[in-house]
Amino acid sequence: MAGLLDALAQRDTATLRSVAMAPYAISAAADGDPVCDFCGATGPLAYYEVNEFGITGPGDSYLSGDRFYACPRCRELVDASDWKGLRNWIGPSSSSMGHRMLLVGFKKHRKGDAVEFEPGTNPETNR
Repeated sequence: MAGLLDALAQRDTATLRSVAMAPYAISAAADGDPVCDFCGATGPLAYYEVNEFGITGPGDSYLSGDRFYACPRCRELVDASDWKGLRNWIGPSSSSMGHRMLLVGFKKHRKGDAVEFEPGTNPETNR
């Protein structure tokens, strides 16, 4: 998610300068493997299903997707509803407006418990 937030900041800066940015994909993982949508770590082991929601910012809006991936530490904090601990774990980027909007949207639109998957697999394959 950190990569997404950086991209949003770059897009907003470009918009203020009246420059259009071409869309591009962001991933810290190889071959498009999922990353933790909370802290950006590679190797998530679970995801949460959500009702897709939109976030609107200056000049554009984005859809959340229907899954939020979680690394072991973020999953532990989400399952405990330790939102302050999650923000502390994520670090300074958690105080940005975009990140706060994502966390609020996640809490509001989450469908249930985490769905685990095997390490090294990609649940997005053949979806």
